[in-house]
Amino acid sequence: MRSFGHLLLVVGCGISALAGTPQIGTADEWTDVSGQHTMTAEFMGMWEGKAVFALPGGQRRSIELKNLRAESRLRAIDLAEERAAHLEKFKEQIQAETEEARAPGPAEMAPAPETAPSYQTLDENASLQITAEHIASQWRSGHVRVYWDTMPAKQKAEIEALVVEFAKKVDPALWNGLIENLDRTTRLLASREDWIFEHPQVMMLTPILGENARHYYRSGVGLVQQLVKPEAASLDRLKEGNLDEWIDQRDSDTASYVYHLMNLANVPQPPRISVDIKDDTHGTVSVAAPQGTPQRGRQTPRSRPEKWSRVEGQWIADSAFASINRSIKTNQERIANMPASLEPLRAYSTQMQEVVDSYVAPLESANSREEFNISLDEILPPLIMKVAQLGGRAGNARGGMMGSGMEMEPGGSETEMYENELYENELMEGPGGEPIMQIEP
Repeated sequence: MRSFGHLLLVVGCGISALAGTPQIGTADEWTDVSGQHTMTAEFMGMWEGKAVFALPGGQRRSIELKNLRAESRLRAIDLAEERAAHLEKFKEQIQAETEEARAPGPAEMAPAPETAPSYQTLDENASLQITAEHIASQWRSGHVRVYWDTMPAKQKAEIEALVVEFAKKVDPALWNGLIENLDRTTRLLASREDWIFEHPQVMMLTPILGENARHYYRSGVGLVQQLVKPEAASLDRLKEGNLDEWIDQRDSDTASYVYHLMNLANVPQPPRISVDIKDDTHGTVSVAAPQGTPQRGRQTPRSRPEKWSRVEGQWIADSAFASINRSIKTNQERIANMPASLEPLRAYSTQMQEVVDSYVAPLESANSREEFNISLDEILPPLIMKVAQLGGRAGNARGGMMGSGMEMEPGGSETEMYENELYENELMEGPGGEPIMQIEP
């Protein structure tokens, strides 16, 4: 445990400091008030106005200070004060280290242990082959912004207009409350990470969760925390538009967390991609697993050919292009019907507030690991049930703007639309080695 290690370190340093203190506990000559009697003894300390000495034979002798000669009396007082000062300093060190070990950690999750490769932009007028390979490689490197950057300009402009309009019309109290609670929850999860993973019930789950559970936890919390930072998700910022800059900054903040999650999940490196060009604006893309990808006895498969078209100079999958257009139309209708269309979001926000008040607040108020464990013991079972219910409600309320009521159609988010084309049939393993995406025969 961190606290036990710190305590050993401080005790060791304190003992070394005391052992190395000059003139404390060394044999010396002491003279009585008459000046006629002198003894050689080791000063041990003061007790109820008496100086305590250790004689060479091991006996202890106490002498009232008034019975010592002035020089001996002053030396005894000085040594006693010096020893007391060292002991007080040692005590302060132990207390400081103990408090540090018992205190919550930083409220912001530490950076991911792996740095994502630098983002590479796509050359203008890139071929279909280069475009498909670029999307696959940048996605695998943790850069979700590649889906935005490879979108036709008209669609990007329409989405940006929707975001600005939404930010102007949404109830600020509703939006700010949602962001505040998300940020508050991630700060709790970041600062109490050690306490959570050292809780007995959580420790019992370690064999089930796997050795990488803590890595998943850190990257997941860090990723969400960066996305819901109040300064990044503020309505004032969204009203400015300029999503190119906004997405660039969010990608910079989150890429290493996404990249680390990719590596933890054993997501394969970019696949082998082959294209068939029909004419200058039409072609198909087929995907095969990269060489060496384990297939559990199956032959290395290929995905069915996916139709792509060149739109405004950008190659994009036909299914993705159509999905974005349908989602833009859906969100235009939702924004036109605001505030009535925000009722699912209001219900979700209300339930989330209940979770924060009932479960997050008691954990925030815990001043020690022991108090935290007591609170967690009481709320863990109902919390698990409540989060499951909240997750189901979020499925009805969420959308492309973090549950804002603006949404991509099922299977048509910016991430999914390219993932389906390029990684639809890849084999990816979860923390326990189970396939989370299976290649079809």
